[in-house]
Amino acid sequence: MIPDADALGLSPSGARQPRSTVAGSAAAHSTRDEQELRNYWDTLAAVAGDLVITDDELAEILALRQQLQLSDEQVRAVHGRLFGAILNDYSQDRWIDEGEAEKLARLYECLAKLGWAPGARPASSE
Repeated sequence: MIPDADALGLSPSGARQPRSTVAGSAAAHSTRDEQELRNYWDTLAAVAGDLVITDDELAEILALRQQLQLSDEQVRAVHGRLFGAILNDYSQDRWIDEGEAEKLARLYECLAKLGWAPGARPASSE
């Protein structure tokens, strides 16, 4: 159900050009940053794959984000890419059935529990 990191360009070997940040240019993004995002992606995919987030999984994700020092913007980007990839996959046949809609709703809830889901307001703007 969840594509691997390579499929979305979250690997050093297939790194996409990042957009410039307010503080600097794309040159500030390194292979290390890409590896950290890949690590987060892989863990997120494993945790969210069953569409249920346990307290232990929540603690694991929060600890990993802190260890990797991921910004809120990076977390939102990975969560958005994950949700977008699943939505894209489900809509390929131009039809989202009730089962797929339910899985999308559950994925949204998982991502929200993990810190942010597409469409939600960032915590800083609430």
